[in-house]
Amino acid sequence: MRTYVIGDIHGCFQEFVELLDLCGAHAAGKPARLITLGDYVDRGPDSFRVVRLIRHRLRSLYPGFASIINLKGNHELMMAQAALGGELGVKQTWVSPDNGGDATVESYPNIELLRDDAAWLAELPTSCEDELRYYVHAGIRPGVRLKDQNDSDKLWIRHSFLKDRRPHEKYIVHGHTPVLKSDVQENRINLDTAAVYGGRLTAAVFDCLQPKPVAILQVKASSTR
Repeated sequence: MRTYVIGDIHGCFQEFVELLDLCGAHAAGKPARLITLGDYVDRGPDSFRVVRLIRHRLRSLYPGFASIINLKGNHELMMAQAALGGELGVKQTWVSPDNGGDATVESYPNIELLRDDAAWLAELPTSCEDELRYYVHAGIRPGVRLKDQNDSDKLWIRHSFLKDRRPHEKYIVHGHTPVLKSDVQENRINLDTAAVYGGRLTAAVFDCLQPKPVAILQVKASSTR
């Protein structure tokens, strides 16, 4: 079974749907698995529709995916902390220009739906794995066993992980740090290709024979944003 893994979406609903269709066509009716790496919300215009699709309609609209796993990113964490009783400073940090939570708030029709989705997003897992690969939003702490990784590193880590070239227990599939094109290394691949900044939304295709991807699928960001 092939595995399709999608990087950071950040409210780019149109591109997300196009990429899902592209993945479905690539699978060509064969059983497949879908994994999304988190950061569904913030910065982009349609966080509400992205979350609603993932939460309520993904399985029915794309029945070709025999398994769907949605991981949590740091932006889901910030949204949940701010929406579910966070202090004023937490809320201000989330909606700041740096983090883009204001775009998420504007996309929701009311605060009740936002809080309901935030509670659901808060419960998403921070990682999953198969025999060859470990899937996570940001990365892992080098030198720490996969079973001992903490959620903070899995959601936030950058430089110490990205600069480490040593082999890990498994091949790491992640997003979180925007790059111009999918960054394929010997020990990891970064699938955050900056769709919300005008780049592309990326999916990597994996099989059960080798750790690295067998194909890369991409949708260019809408020029109307």
